[in-house]
Amino acid sequence: MLLRHCLRLGQIQTRRTCGCKTFHKRPISFVATATPNPKAFKLEAIDDNSGKFADYLSFVHSNALPRQFASATRAAEYSRLAELILQVDGIESIFFGDAYLTLQISNDMDNEWETVESHVTTQLKHFFESYSVTPERTVDMTIGDNTGANNDADNNLNLVRHPNNQLTVEIQQIIDEKVRPHVQADGGDVDFVLLDSDGVVHLRMLGACISCPSSTVTVRFMIKNMLQHYFEEVKDVEHVDWDE
Repeated sequence: MLLRHCLRLGQIQTRRTCGCKTFHKRPISFVATATPNPKAFKLEAIDDNSGKFADYLSFVHSNALPRQFASATRAAEYSRLAELILQVDGIESIFFGDAYLTLQISNDMDNEWETVESHVTTQLKHFFESYSVTPERTVDMTIGDNTGANNDADNNLNLVRHPNNQLTVEIQQIIDEKVRPHVQADGGDVDFVLLDSDGVVHLRMLGACISCPSSTVTVRFMIKNMLQHYFEEVKDVEHVDWDE
């Protein structure tokens, strides 16, 4: 049974008048859903009438900022929100999905998600109360080069890329269309790292997939079978560990 919690973000309501009627703008709320990873929870926004949450995630993705953090110090270089959440006792990592956040609690925690929920709520509340959806955002965010950072790690694999660039593009399209939506539904995501010269697809699992017992099965069977169904050139699929 999926565990759901509503995290109320802020009690201050914006009031505006029209004639003799008064309208209240509802504060942002979040729903936290359990994932196949018992230590990871997916947070989605509801009542985001201001568009602040959607705007924040759009900013992260459009500027190729890192999407996963496990260190508050590292997060501080890019995202004040990630830094704040990682300062909550018991939070091990935060992941920025396309339309959601995924938080993972420490494996050695004696307490469960409910014990850190109120602290997460407080940080989210304070952050989005001051967040401004304008080109001159008031939140402290640094535009970094996530792609470049990943490429540095990928170069350490000492692999030769497949010479067929069109094949690589088509594999990326299938992953985006057929694989990622299913993984994202459970609070995770998949990065297509590269197709090597031996026909092996290298993937990096993110979000709830990190440390999830079923992620290896997902890579080795579901994704591998799907890619081999579409591409006879794909000989195998291997997982590349995420490294901050």
